Amino acid sequence: MPSLFAGTDELICSVLEIQSRGQLNNRALRIAPLPDDKALHLLRNLYEQMAGNVPRRIKGRSAKLWQCRYATDIADRHQSQEMILEKAVALLAKRGHMPGWFNKCPVGSGITDSHSDRSRAVDLVHLSDDTARLIELKWASNTPAYALFQLLEYGLAFVLARLHKRQLGLGKRRLMHVRKIALQVVGPRVFFRETSWPQLFTSLGRSVESFAEERSGGAWSMSLQACTFPKEFTRVPFLDGRAAKTGCRTGPLTNEGRMIRDAFLRLAPAPTELPDRVLPSVPGAD
Repeated sequence: MPSLFAGTDELICSVLEIQSRGQLNNRALRIAPLPDDKALHLLRNLYEQMAGNVPRRIKGRSAKLWQCRYATDIADRHQSQEMILEKAVALLAKRGHMPGWFNKCPVGSGITDSHSDRSRAVDLVHLSDDTARLIELKWASNTPAYALFQLLEYGLAFVLARLHKRQLGLGKRRLMHVRKIALQVVGPRVFFRETSWPQLFTSLGRSVESFAEERSGGAWSMSLQACTFPKEFTRVPFLDGRAAKTGCRTGPLTNEGRMIRDAFLRLAPAPTELPDRVLPSVPGAD
């Protein structure tokens, strides 16, 4: 089955000098810093690879492509804390407790064929005024480097969709008209404990800005950020899917729901030595 992202693994592995994408999940892996010109060259190559995967005639584009929505379904016994947290945000947003928040935004569904890339989606989206935050949410899985390249692919898919919104039938999507796009990897502080990721965020952050500038002609911007929850937010306050649905579907905001809402309101740049221009203040943070 063809994919919008076919061939991107090989490009990433070649530049990082690793054998497979899965190696990025090794916290002991040390990745050499990417010079800015090499990082920008990688982004350009990834984009051209993805653009080349798009057929001339798109027949099966999903009606949900780049749609802001509430995907709140979760099994009662589901215990993945990352998934529970994402679904809790959607449940709270649907009840009006977290305005502007959405989840599971499809980034490539049906572009290359009617069944392709159905599982590829931005975990969380936050829309505020003229800004969209596309969030890759992590709790205990993967690493910052792995999450970074996952999010970069989705950011490039956004650029492709934005530049071809008429061809893709996305002209009425609100996301296709915002002027500021922030790509954010979000997780607890412990998620960012290994030290090899800051250099990647630094060089690729500058390259994301440059790439968006050259592709949009300055009409809109894109940034890359690593963000953490407040230091006291160390656990998801629901043990399983059933508890999340019970705690987030009630009319009044519960204490557990307030914990989650406040944690996202207080997101802050990950505590590193990264330059301020790469990790600016997070929209919505105190």
